[in-house]
Amino acid sequence: MEYLRQKCLRASKKQSVAAAKATAKRKRMGQVNGMPDLFVPSLNLYIEMKRIKGGVVSAVQKKCHEGLRSQGAKVYLAKGFLDALREIERLEKKRNDNNWRELQRIS
Repeated sequence: MEYLRQKCLRASKKQSVAAAKATAKRKRMGQVNGMPDLFVPSLNLYIEMKRIKGGVVSAVQKKCHEGLRSQGAKVYLAKGFLDALREIERLEKKRNDNNWRELQRIS
């Protein structure tokens, strides 16, 4: 048991170092704190991914989301992958329905 504890602790430290390096690299590349996790350009939709249970939006994220909305973007807080997928499908259907109505109006 002690062997496993030591092995896991060592792996955990390596993962922490790797995560810190990855964060530093993203900041050098211009990542902004608070930006949503996903962007769907065709829908002008930003998606903030959170766990199904217990995910909390930080104050920095809320401020960033407000700024995006003020610029006309849509921001969606998804509770898990399936929730995000359903929102994308809903907005695509809405866009397609609107395009169809516009085509009928023009014809």
